[in-house]
Amino acid sequence: MDKKTLFYIVILLVMIYPAFSVFLVDQAMRTGNETEIKQAISAYQLSIWMSWLIFAILAIYYKWTTEENIFFYTTYGFLILGFSIYGYYIQKMVNLLNVETGFRDNYIFGVFIAIQNLAVAGLLTGFLQAAVWWFTRRWHRR
Repeated sequence: MDKKTLFYIVILLVMIYPAFSVFLVDQAMRTGNETEIKQAISAYQLSIWMSWLIFAILAIYYKWTTEENIFFYTTYGFLILGFSIYGYYIQKMVNLLNVETGFRDNYIFGVFIAIQNLAVAGLLTGFLQAAVWWFTRRWHRR
């Protein structure tokens, strides 16, 4: 089995954690308990960041050894999907619990939170990708 296939298997296994966390968030939404909902959403956000950490390690190693960006692109896709779902559930929580957000439109808060988290994760991933690109070049060491 080659390295690329092995890394994709690891990524699929890591994605079980956020998928299970989404299941727990959905279950908490059905109960309507405010404390459970907040804890489940926080656990889901943590699962995205923990998965991102593993994705980033794999992407850095693969780019360092093969100079291909495929796992960085996979990481970006995971972040878009993960934080889109996160924003959806944040907005669902706001609507379910009638939380005051400070926005005129009640449906923009989830989008704002998703974009905010996605921007941070995207910038961190981009910085790591650029750093690996920089340090794999020999001309920077002169």
